Amino acid sequence: MISKAIQFSALIGIGATSLFLCLSKEIALACYGMEDVGTLLQLLAVICPFLYLQNILTGTMNGLGMQKQTFKTNILGSLVCISIILTIVPIKGILGFVLALLIQSGLVTTMLLWHVLKNIDLPVDLNNWIVKPIIAASAGALCTLYIHHTYLMEGFSLRLATLAASALLGLFYICMLFILKCITVKDIKMFMGS
Repeated sequence: MISKAIQFSALIGIGATSLFLCLSKEIALACYGMEDVGTLLQLLAVICPFLYLQNILTGTMNGLGMQKQTFKTNILGSLVCISIILTIVPIKGILGFVLALLIQSGLVTTMLLWHVLKNIDLPVDLNNWIVKPIIAASAGALCTLYIHHTYLMEGFSLRLATLAASALLGLFYICMLFILKCITVKDIKMFMGS
């Protein structure tokens, strides 16, 4: 169950990353009317998989009765983040802040995963957790960008075109996950609790 939870977290995180990398400028313009926000969305997009995994792994650690280790890991991550903010943000600005968040999330997620793997016999499936989802997300993003720029932007307003493109990306991504056998109908039924 933990392995499946980690897999689904990775799938959602990679899907979110794909959305914000693929349509960042369009989302920024549609929601805020400023293209510059799109650059921030692209930078923050990389953090998505780590944040999703971090929550699942924190829950797993708490379930294993390792709250003290979770607390120590989060404190260490916060100290690293604060140190980077104090040293890099004055030089690099918002880019330094995003870098601090990325390093903190990556460090904490890696440490939590290491503690989980050290304490339970967890099957690690990098192919279905990372490789196939990245392939599916990339293929979905390429198809979505083509349709968005070729057809949607020609016939709809920016907001409608971006909303439709976001839905299309999700559909392409899920279809590709099924085609690559990264997820199955059985997984969906288990996820839905039936």
